[in-house]
Amino acid sequence: MNMNDALITFVTEGRDLLQTMEKELLECEQAGVSQDTVDILFRAAHTIKGSAGMFGLDHLVAFTHEVEGLLQQIRDGFVSLNCGQGVDVLLASIDHIATLLDLAEVDNLDNKAPSPEIFSQSEALRMQLAKVATSYTVSVPSPTMEITGVAPTISTAPPTPSTQIISTVPTTVTSAVVREITATLEKESGSPTNTNSNSKSTDTSLLQVNATKLDALIEVIGELVIASAGTDLLARQEGSAALQESSAAVARLVEEVRNGALQLRMVQMGEVFNRFHQIAQDACQDLGKGIELIIHGAETELDKTVVEYIISPLTHLVSNAIEHGIETADLRVARGKPAYGRLILDAYHDAGSLVMVVDDDGGGLDLVRIRKQAEECGLLVHGQSISDNDLCRVILEPSFSNSASARLSNRKRGMEVVRHNIEALRGEVNIETHPGEGTTIYLRLPLTLAIIDGFLIGVGEAHYVVPLDMVAECREFTDQDAELAQPRNCLSLRGTALPIVHLRDYFERDEPVTRRQNVVVVRSENRKVGLVVDRLMGQLQTVIKPLSPIFGTIRGVSGSTILGSGKVALILDVPSLVQHAAEQEASQVSHQREVVSL
Repeated sequence: MNMNDALITFVTEGRDLLQTMEKELLECEQAGVSQDTVDILFRAAHTIKGSAGMFGLDHLVAFTHEVEGLLQQIRDGFVSLNCGQGVDVLLASIDHIATLLDLAEVDNLDNKAPSPEIFSQSEALRMQLAKVATSYTVSVPSPTMEITGVAPTISTAPPTPSTQIISTVPTTVTSAVVREITATLEKESGSPTNTNSNSKSTDTSLLQVNATKLDALIEVIGELVIASAGTDLLARQEGSAALQESSAAVARLVEEVRNGALQLRMVQMGEVFNRFHQIAQDACQDLGKGIELIIHGAETELDKTVVEYIISPLTHLVSNAIEHGIETADLRVARGKPAYGRLILDAYHDAGSLVMVVDDDGGGLDLVRIRKQAEECGLLVHGQSISDNDLCRVILEPSFSNSASARLSNRKRGMEVVRHNIEALRGEVNIETHPGEGTTIYLRLPLTLAIIDGFLIGVGEAHYVVPLDMVAECREFTDQDAELAQPRNCLSLRGTALPIVHLRDYFERDEPVTRRQNVVVVRSENRKVGLVVDRLMGQLQTVIKPLSPIFGTIRGVSGSTILGSGKVALILDVPSLVQHAAEQEASQVSHQREVVSL
């Protein structure tokens, strides 16, 4: 293993240890500080410091030594951690160590002199750590005297002997050197060193896998899915029962491999939600509000590639709820509410998708104001009938801005940023509000971006795929249906008006209309739309291929795939088609009002 590979491993494991430290600190705010917690914090800091020395990361070693020093005093009983300031300083120090790790990864070992800004941040945190050490000393009984004075002051102590040994590693890290380093660290900390540990119990069965290699495996499995579909097609064309049976067995095994590989890339939502404790705490201090953050569904899993895309919109929603949703304590008491607000983050699986919930018990959205502003922006016709839920969705439109404030949640572009990011993942946003009681925002996302179960349809010579979990039902589109749909482009579905979209017209295909057509009823955001197509071609597993940036502006398409026959099929963007149908209906209503007024 060369030094650069070892560095990448160190940075990855260091981030895991920092996540463990943050989790323990946040838990101790609720349940108090235990000796086990302090031991976990100390060992994590000690391991990061010792490993950083192996790469000559002197600044990281020096700063982590400061954190370790405070934790050692807490461990020895000289300093108490039962104080908000101590936890806040340690959390800030964890964030700073994470920054230093990021620099180490980017600079490829050349991190011995960080920028003046980083250096000043380190110095400021050192002062805060020293202040905690001297402000929260505890009395320790002694046979001859009582220690009540100032606890030992943290200073920039020279590197420990182990650090000096580690810092002299030449150009490669051999297994013998690693064993020597590990033995030294274990001797100093009094317990076995395990950089993979992320909980109170050590699990030696865990194996870290490079994310790039895992992504490459998913890509190969995707190609295997396509090849399996091609084999199945050939087997059916040959008409051989034995060949079809063999092909079906291979397909089942491919599906098992697919599901197993995708599970490797799943992470628990608790890893995402836990970071909002600090965000909520900082926001409350800035705004002078009291807020209780409640987390449900922390064990719910989601593909890591999806998680990377939802951090920004989720942060926006949480900050927005804290800043604009939940009232000040005085106003809440005046309204008969508890002084402390409540913010709930939840996640659960539903119909092959993941649903994330951001729920607050604040003042709710001002629907009267939203309607007025929507009419001024031209998003609604004056007096237009619309449900409360649909009215709430207006705030997701690009031309709408519910607030000019941009202090906490960077609302310069408004809630449309959330909608854009979620819909880019083939997801959808839904909003419910109760004035005076609170607002709930639902984010529905696919569990993975790589491979989906789809429903294949055809229009003329073209093929399209609809995500299977969005298909509600299919039915024949008769001549009578076509005649009745003419005035408003709607179909009667069990007595309810169903907007329809003719895919032949939508994609401007010039093939003649087939004698028999069908309607695929799809759902999104509690709405249903009928897609008029020529052929229903059944269910299939499909590998999502991103569109070229040249086609990024095409509405109604979220990607493409290769069929078993080798033909290309477009994957339909159902939320976009639903929105198109809604705009089409609103335009017709507006036109009819103009005709009546004339």
